Amino acid sequence: MKQIDFPVSASLRLGCLSKKRVGMRGGNHSLMQLGIVLLLLVPITHGLAARLAVAEEKLVAPPYPGSVRITPPNAKGRDVIVFYSQDPHEKVRAFYEPKYGRLPSDPVERHDGKTGVTLIVHTYEQALKIIQKSKGDYIQAEPSWVVLEWLSAEGSDRTVPFFRELERQAKKFPGHDAELAELKKKYAWLARASYIDNMDDKTYRRCSSEARGIDPAMSEPGAMQTFQAKLQKLSEEGRYAEAAALMKQVEVKAAEERKADHFGLWKGCLEEAAGFAWLTRIKIQQDPSLWSY
Repeated sequence: MKQIDFPVSASLRLGCLSKKRVGMRGGNHSLMQLGIVLLLLVPITHGLAARLAVAEEKLVAPPYPGSVRITPPNAKGRDVIVFYSQDPHEKVRAFYEPKYGRLPSDPVERHDGKTGVTLIVHTYEQALKIIQKSKGDYIQAEPSWVVLEWLSAEGSDRTVPFFRELERQAKKFPGHDAELAELKKKYAWLARASYIDNMDDKTYRRCSSEARGIDPAMSEPGAMQTFQAKLQKLSEEGRYAEAAALMKQVEVKAAEERKADHFGLWKGCLEEAAGFAWLTRIKIQQDPSLWSY
């Protein structure tokens, strides 16, 4: 009889299961038992592996409160963990300095202060001691750090298109002046913000199409070409009435939307764009005990 060793780790504490030998005698019945055990173990071992992966990640300084993590999970020891924050530079720096880091003694290692700042968490000697404690007689190390980078808008204020539409609606439909003033005050910080992947422009173009009565899906790449191809196909097939009805439907909807008050629409679009705006990028190293050279 062929035997298959199937050890079950005691650390899993899976009920009363212990180390067993599952044999092939009994045909399908034994295979079914083996399958059941495997099915029981998969979620447990998978969950354990996930917890271990998270436990292995240890940063030299805490993430900034309210920041958003960009780096995927399960980063390796030498990977830098990146976060974005909507808080101004001065506030973020005050959180980290001097409690969690300090400026390098060598000015060459610093940022110029206009684009960001590097803060040393562990000196070379401190990092070496941590590495030697966890890995033995190592002689290679380097200071650990937190880098704060100032994100700033390139060129002009990128909220101008949104406020232009809001001002147009406030002028066309009286009663929005007070709310417009509040929005300008609330989102004044956006004038200095940076946007990942031009999400502000993508949001503006989609909302502009919606305000003009165009299906938001039509703002997607290639959508207009597809619509025009459909009209052309109807014309080539001699289905002129259907083509005319389709065009009429689009024109009527656009005319109705142009008459509507879209202040609320543009307010929502501005708030949506603000969700993609950032002022500070935070790069944090993992603990030297996790490093490998």
